[in-house]
Amino acid sequence: MSEKIWTPRESLLSTNR
Repeated sequence: MSEKIWTPRESLLSTNR
């Protein structure tokens, strides 16, 4: 179980991929 807590910064990086 590797549930990662997405932080605002990581979220932006993910959407900016």
